[in-house]
Amino acid sequence: MLAPEARPPGAQPAPFVASLVPSHSPIVVRDLSVSFDGRPVVDGVDLTVPAGHRVGLVGENGSGKSTLLACVAGTLLPDAGTVEAPGDLGYLPQDGG
Repeated sequence: MLAPEARPPGAQPAPFVASLVPSHSPIVVRDLSVSFDGRPVVDGVDLTVPAGHRVGLVGENGSGKSTLLACVAGTLLPDAGTVEAPGDLGYLPQDGG
């Protein structure tokens, strides 16, 4: 999860709840929304991944795949929604270069 100091100066806390749950728990995302410069990238996403399952996330460039994963991993603070993810969740972001 992002620490409060990771928010831009003067930004209001987002209505977001992130919970780290035991490793045998599912990933649960509810009504997740993220926008950049006023452009919605992820809007109202609901997702449940049962514990122990693998999921492929497929979509066009710019469709919000990496944004969704960053929110689930806790490295990006969404505008709204909730995320419950196991504490031992691994996340390797794509190379920006």
